Amino acid sequence: MIIVDSTSLVIKPSLLIYVLDTAGNKISIAYKNYQPVGTKNTGRDIYFNFENAAGHLYSSNGVIDEEQTAILFTEEFFTTHTMVKVTRTDKKGLPEQVKKKIETDKVRKIKTVREIASLENMGNIYLMEFSRKKDSALASLVLVYNENYTYYDFPALYNEQSTWRVDDGGEFWLDGIEVLAVFKQGEIVELVFD
Repeated sequence: MIIVDSTSLVIKPSLLIYVLDTAGNKISIAYKNYQPVGTKNTGRDIYFNFENAAGHLYSSNGVIDEEQTAILFTEEFFTTHTMVKVTRTDKKGLPEQVKKKIETDKVRKIKTVREIASLENMGNIYLMEFSRKKDSALASLVLVYNENYTYYDFPALYNEQSTWRVDDGGEFWLDGIEVLAVFKQGEIVELVFD
């Protein structure tokens, strides 16, 4: 079962007919009904509050990770987007020329880096934290594709106790982001991450 918060749903619930399973495969889903908020609702959008959270319910025959965000799609989406095969990786470091380019672009030294995904016939996705500049902290999700570098930055004000999250010790957790799916629409590459 899948639940979708009705406040974030901008289309008719029955138009959502696909979800990606834990292996990144497109599987069919079926709209069931709307579930009202339960008396024991904790207000948290997390799996152990499922029975009491309000939202639209869907059934699925596939396996969906209960701790991971599920992405639901319409039929129309797949007529305009091509899914790119994503291989999840967990490699430390990156090629020297890639490192130099990123450090030049960001005008900072890379402190830690992890390759989190490889895209079939396209490139790689890296997650990295840079050295601080005074109280300015920076981490980035970087797509390296056909000699192009696309950055999704996570800037923060450094605090030794809580920089990006409460009680993170001022460290960016490189295992805190996962690529869920990648799509192409013409020359545009779209990343979905959690």
